[in-house]
Amino acid sequence: MSEILTKRGLSGREAGTKTQFAKGIGLEKFDEMTVKDTITSSNVHNLSLFELRQSLKARGEFLDDYEGPINFEILLNRMVALLGEDKAKEDREKIEALEKKKLGAEKEDGTVETLQEKLARQKLERKAAAIERSRQRQADKKYFEEKKKLNDEAEKEVGKNKNKKLEGDAGEVVEDGAGEGEGEGEGEG
Repeated sequence: MSEILTKRGLSGREAGTKTQFAKGIGLEKFDEMTVKDTITSSNVHNLSLFELRQSLKARGEFLDDYEGPINFEILLNRMVALLGEDKAKEDREKIEALEKKKLGAEKEDGTVETLQEKLARQKLERKAAAIERSRQRQADKKYFEEKKKLNDEAEKEVGKNKNKKLEGDAGEVVEDGAGEGEGEGEGEG
């Protein structure tokens, strides 16, 4: 037991002092509220039995109603369980904050806009913008004339390309058919 205390930098009666406890976790002075915040799952295993007991009492989670011997392992398990609960609570709060942020900004009355409301609002905005663009096009009479002219030109271009393609395909088909017929005649004779 003295080897363990020596490795932790504690010996004899100094093991239970608040000052040594504070120095062990990197504080200048013992403060129960600060100690409660500085114990994490990465440093909880370095605490002594006294330090665990003091930390649990500071949190109001000491096992007063526990029947049986209280030892280091029991207190360590309890502290680890509390740290796990704290971590889970922090994670839930972060997730809730991210979900609120994801859903969108708050409305003027302080309520959060739901996803359905946000999508409906965006749809109405897009529809209003499309209607406005349509009105602007209708106001300009030249717009429709230009579009009709461009469409006619595009149809003529497509028609020319189709004719060229059909002419080219028809020539290839005749050549392929003639070649196959000659091959069959030679094979039979």
